[in-house]
Amino acid sequence: GARDTGGQDIAAKAAELLLCDRVRGERERQRVPLRTLLGSAQPKLSQVVAIMEANLEEPLGLEELASLNEVTVRQLERLFRLFLKESPATTYRNIRLDRAHSLLAETDMSVMEIALATGFSDVALLARHYKARFGQTPYGKRGKK
Repeated sequence: GARDTGGQDIAAKAAELLLCDRVRGERERQRVPLRTLLGSAQPKLSQVVAIMEANLEEPLGLEELASLNEVTVRQLERLFRLFLKESPATTYRNIRLDRAHSLLAETDMSVMEIALATGFSDVALLARHYKARFGQTPYGKRGKK
């Protein structure tokens, strides 16, 4: 049927939504999405990052990301190492951590809710990666609330 067009339509829609959603005012203090920094020079890489940004709560596996983008896992890893100097898994985790960072600052969600919303199976896992990236735990970021 018309809905069986595969992941490409989903990926394209996700990318389109993200692009529209991310066009914000200059005064907004949100980080520039990685996808915007990549621009149109690397469409495959840009598309993979858009899919990552659209799938935070239940992160996709490397094989699924590769097949959605019609590349092999090896090609995907090569693209990330060449242009981002890190593995796809590291990039994906950092996108999720950046989202957790924003949620801590902008919402009253509990650290557990934020962990689940950003694809971390438990608070300890989020806290460990968060501290490695930002130098403090999610609890330290939030203060004594």
